Amino acid sequence: MYALITFLSTVKQRELINSLRYLKLPPFLTMATVLTFRFTPVYLGMALQVREAQRARAFTIKRGPLIRRIKAIGENVRAMMVPVIHSMMKMVGEITLCLDSKGWVVREREELQVKIPFKMRDKVFIALNIAILVVFGILRFTGISWIPMRYQL
Repeated sequence: MYALITFLSTVKQRELINSLRYLKLPPFLTMATVLTFRFTPVYLGMALQVREAQRARAFTIKRGPLIRRIKAIGENVRAMMVPVIHSMMKMVGEITLCLDSKGWVVREREELQVKIPFKMRDKVFIALNIAILVVFGILRFTGISWIPMRYQL
């Protein structure tokens, strides 16, 4: 266990990816493994933060009769795991959006960035939006719009 922690704390992510590719691990498993090792300290930090919040609320399992302490262990697991899992799922959603926005897809051999071509209809759409923005801006600042201006420049 200590060897694994030492290895993961000293190895660079690029080296880990290269070694997993050398072992011919499928790309989706390589990505999952690297993300797991990358975000494990973050998840541990979340768990410590939740534990400190529970302590601040005077939630403890060290006092009272044995039956009460056993019940408190079950409640402690719920009180700890629900916020941590919620935070983890929120972070997973953010990571997924980040990877999608960067165009990452997993192919059979490696991860690639998808190049999306900029077509003529995209240019027309952007130009139309800018024109509408300019027209409504002029209408707004001249006072012709349906929303009256309170402050004159």
